Amino acid sequence: MPRKTGKIPSNKTVLIVVEGKTEQRYFSEMKSIERIPGITIIPKQAKHSSLESILKTALDEKKSNVYDSVWCVFDYDTILEKGISEKTKKLKAQVERSEIYIADSLPSFEIWFLLHYVIPQKYYHDQNTLIKELYKYFPEYEKAICTVYSKLKDLNGTAIRNSYALLERNKQNHDKHASFCNVYKIFEELKLVKR
Repeated sequence: MPRKTGKIPSNKTVLIVVEGKTEQRYFSEMKSIERIPGITIIPKQAKHSSLESILKTALDEKKSNVYDSVWCVFDYDTILEKGISEKTKKLKAQVERSEIYIADSLPSFEIWFLLHYVIPQKYYHDQNTLIKELYKYFPEYEKAICTVYSKLKDLNGTAIRNSYALLERNKQNHDKHASFCNVYKIFEELKLVKR
């Protein structure tokens, strides 16, 4: 009797290029906790925290053809403060043409943590103002904490629902400077949350 021949399904590999240590710790902890069948998550901190460095890292990694999906995670507040150079605009357009996905946040990644509890305010003066509000719901939060994912994971569904509500509020108000967060898109791709 002949042996069955079949292909072993390969894992989908998702690279998440991040801006800083907060994001790196969060996605590294997520990787260690979540065992998603058929998906390997690889968080990687860009060499520098500039948008240009994040985008270049993502492009270089995408060209390697090692990853099925590449994401860039960064804070949008620095872009609003400093503006975006023509060189970086071109780089961003190249990233988008290369099917690299962007999960940006305004003012910062911590808005994703706050979304686990509430729909955030429309505006935050800066990251520190956002973190002050986050303390009301998550008093033990510190940027250096390595267990944020495990503390918030049971509220991921709430965070995604609140992300959609935030998106809808911003669409209705047509306000491009209002707080936003696109991190939920990564979770949707990974199917970590069943809606």
